[in-house]
Amino acid sequence: MKYLKFVLLAFLLLLSACKEKVDKTFPDLYGKTKEEMQEIFKEKGIVVTINYEYRYSPNLEENTIYGASVSPKETVEPGSVITVYINTKEFVLPNLTGLNREEMKDKLILLGLNESQFGFLPDINTQVKVGTFIQYRNKKVGDRVDPTETKVTIFYDSRILLEDLSGMNKLEIDAYLKEKTLNPSYVYSLDNSKEYDTFKGYQGYEINGAIEPGKSVTVVLYENDDVNVGENINVTCQLMFSKYIDAIGNNKGIELYNPTEEAISLSDYYLAILPNGALVPDVTISLSGTLNSKETYVIMNSGAIQELKEKADLITGDLYFDGNDVIQLRKVSNNTYIDTLNDIGDTSIFMNEEIFIRKSSITSGNRDYVFLDWEGYIPSFIEPIGTHPYDGYESPPFEYMDTLFFEYGMTKVKYLYLHDGDTTAFQSLDSRDTNSYTGENRVRYLLIDTPETQKPGQPGMPYADVATEFNRTMLTNASELYLQADSGGTLRDTYGRALGFVWANMGTPENPDWKLINYELAKNGLGEPAGAVKNVDSPIFGNRYLYQWVIHAAEYARVNKLGIHSGVYQS
Repeated sequence: MKYLKFVLLAFLLLLSACKEKVDKTFPDLYGKTKEEMQEIFKEKGIVVTINYEYRYSPNLEENTIYGASVSPKETVEPGSVITVYINTKEFVLPNLTGLNREEMKDKLILLGLNESQFGFLPDINTQVKVGTFIQYRNKKVGDRVDPTETKVTIFYDSRILLEDLSGMNKLEIDAYLKEKTLNPSYVYSLDNSKEYDTFKGYQGYEINGAIEPGKSVTVVLYENDDVNVGENINVTCQLMFSKYIDAIGNNKGIELYNPTEEAISLSDYYLAILPNGALVPDVTISLSGTLNSKETYVIMNSGAIQELKEKADLITGDLYFDGNDVIQLRKVSNNTYIDTLNDIGDTSIFMNEEIFIRKSSITSGNRDYVFLDWEGYIPSFIEPIGTHPYDGYESPPFEYMDTLFFEYGMTKVKYLYLHDGDTTAFQSLDSRDTNSYTGENRVRYLLIDTPETQKPGQPGMPYADVATEFNRTMLTNASELYLQADSGGTLRDTYGRALGFVWANMGTPENPDWKLINYELAKNGLGEPAGAVKNVDSPIFGNRYLYQWVIHAAEYARVNKLGIHSGVYQS
């Protein structure tokens, strides 16, 4: 028994000795001399290669150790190369060969300088690696300087390395090269096996070649000839987005439509979501199954209400977005997106808490988001989901209200006179409404701001007279007129003017043809939208918020160069 205890004790002592022998953790060298460091290494059995660098430490003892490239208690392997920093009261100019400007900056700060004690001067030197250290100004490596009296100035090669940007898209490339102070332009090379708008190479330069800052550089991008880009239409009929569903909260969905005459395999496509201005996808959603000709495929968020999920062909928790995200329909074969909701990088919020339906005239996708291809509807209007095409009203539909203007309804009126394109005097034709709509109480049209007419000492704006005559013509030719209040706004402005919408029946009472003059002015380019923001309490026409009608009308005028957007001067 005593023998066994002796053996056990010897074994434990051996283990303890072995443990001490293999302790190769790096010591804390702060304040030590080189000689003291060597003694510590010898005692611990540390065998490493030491490189010394001087660190500017004017308040510490000369030639003592500040630290090392490894931390105390960090394990070091035999043969490791370690840098030890020696304190010095003067700054010793280090060898910066091969380092770029940021690396040099980090190195100098590591060696004790602050940013006010050194600076850089650009130069061109083809004998050094692109963008790296050339030499010190009036000094050489190893010289000692007092940085409180002499600023360390470094010449660096300002040439820029043209890196391999494979996999980056045009927007990523553009941002990267402009940050490098280059002026990029683009040409295209056809290859349907590659993702559209991604990097192929440089024109006139090799990848990893050098270029001077501020220069122009032409980037070659891949393109495909089986996609549509803006007005360049190569495919007239293809799988596309038909509805964007944001019915508030988790009631999110996307509808696809097959306008072709053939069935489409959905496994050849996927959805990509780029949130909050991202330039590359953050979420992808795979598709499967077959979509027959003239049928829809609805994808819904798993948190949507049951009524929406019952319309879905695919339910997923990955389908989440808000009004400033980008959703793309991409091909599996080359990752090219053939259709998009919003443009990459655009963070403006406009497709939010509404249902957007693509116009029935559109039968193909587009890599550019075309605003006029879509019409926004109130979030509760879910009936059209699962069917396409859907044709809504071409203009705001008239809906009679028995409540009067001052009750936030409408009053039948007679036209008296006008001031300009958006200000008119009326007389109530309803005995229940005895309010004045003339003089100081005349009507200022909502949602439209027509050009100002001539006033004493102030010339009229372009198209002011045209807008005035357009307004006059509609008012005088109408068989009936109604003044409608904004149920989500106020009845009068601070000047006492009534604020409203003016409906004109351009037909007869028996065969009416109602037009909303506010809307018609915008659609003909005779004014700018004013206060055209979503207000859920404002009147809703044809299941669409009022602001949607007006901004669509104004965009129609802009795209078709009508009125003030024509570029042709008219008074």
